[in-house]
Amino acid sequence: MRNKQQQLEIDQLFKENGVFFAFSNEQLKEGIQEIKHLMNEGDKVRNCGAGMYCLVKNYDEVRDGMQRITSQQTKRDLANNEAGKIILRELHNYEVQYSFDGVQDTCFQSAIKDYNFDEKQVLEIYKKFMRTAD
Repeated sequence: MRNKQQQLEIDQLFKENGVFFAFSNEQLKEGIQEIKHLMNEGDKVRNCGAGMYCLVKNYDEVRDGMQRITSQQTKRDLANNEAGKIILRELHNYEVQYSFDGVQDTCFQSAIKDYNFDEKQVLEIYKKFMRTAD
């Protein structure tokens, strides 16, 4: 789950590295125009997936920066919140009570993977959650 600090760090990373989002050719052209000041002759733009674009030369910095920011946020989250509360928050956030996959739900697993929670602990909280979920 992103917080304000994490979002500010991501925004700064994107601004410094010419990241933009485009979902049409027109938006792509507009995005390239907006980052012209960061481009040298011959620089190319890369599609990073999910509508995200960045300069090819900055791709590694963007990827590594996102991993660094996410890791820092995970550490802050663990320092400020109990593991059980984090798990419960993510169970609610990903509405796993509506998923046939339960705690094996791909989105839920992706959200908690960096926390390295014990599977037994997650299942224990999930069982309590499911007894009270609407």
